Amino acid sequence: MSKTDKLISELVSKRSDAMAEIEVKGGNGNGDPNADGAPRECNGMGVITDKSIKRKIRDICEDHNSPIFRDVAAKAGIDEKDFGYYEVLESFSRGFNAVNPVEAKNELKKLYLKDPQEACRKYIDVRLFGCTFLDEQGPKGEKFRFVRSGVVQMGCGYSVAPIITETRTITRKVNTEDEKSDGGGMAPGGMKFVDHALYVLRLSVNPAYASRTCTTNRDIELLKCILPYTFSATESTSRPAGSINVLHIWWADHDNAIGSFNANTLFGKLMPYKKSDPDRPSRSLDDYEIPEYVQNGIKVTDLMKF
Repeated sequence: MSKTDKLISELVSKRSDAMAEIEVKGGNGNGDPNADGAPRECNGMGVITDKSIKRKIRDICEDHNSPIFRDVAAKAGIDEKDFGYYEVLESFSRGFNAVNPVEAKNELKKLYLKDPQEACRKYIDVRLFGCTFLDEQGPKGEKFRFVRSGVVQMGCGYSVAPIITETRTITRKVNTEDEKSDGGGMAPGGMKFVDHALYVLRLSVNPAYASRTCTTNRDIELLKCILPYTFSATESTSRPAGSINVLHIWWADHDNAIGSFNANTLFGKLMPYKKSDPDRPSRSLDDYEIPEYVQNGIKVTDLMKF
């Protein structure tokens, strides 16, 4: 079997749909820079953007020496010798030994103009999520156009009930640049977080883009292994340990590329709901009914137990 035939045989060929349920308690799932870092919301409902989730997945994949990446790669059956196919395009060096972003971008152009397929095979985030590079002219007038869409389509996560943003005053950091200025004091509202909320996020795997992005089944296995650790492996001051808990990641594979069941029906059966006062924020998970459902003839796997 040739290298091309082997790649084709490994390409994603079946559709998948998934839904994640994420509890936030005393944390900020996704800060809004236009609201001074406060948790994102739309019409009172909490929001976690797909960009935020994708960035966390990229952060896990970016450092191949990290024990976290090595653990998830091992779970997905990826050997260390193949780590070169799991670089991150949206990184400083773009997977090259570049000293600055300009040099890294030039190296990427050279690779793409030489072998577009190999350029896609180099980057896990391009294969999964696509790329937003603008069209540019190459050194000899060639059109430099990277793929636009990846196989994974992910929407924003929305809270099941409205959220309330809490604020806390924190100690302001010492000013090390000007010794004469006041480096002490407090920062009113420096910490912003959601008291309690339950978010639901949906994603799908669309094999229509697999051939142009060279996305393999092993890539999807890596994604499935990373998703449960998306928040715990990227903790921060605004997302301290235990403040964001992924309860379930329901994953269902179709029997073919176009879909063998209605995803909306499946999501509807799995959707949690507030037992009472749906227009008021929740205080704990006890306020919700969280179904566990397997549709007839469809195996739904919880990746939190994967």
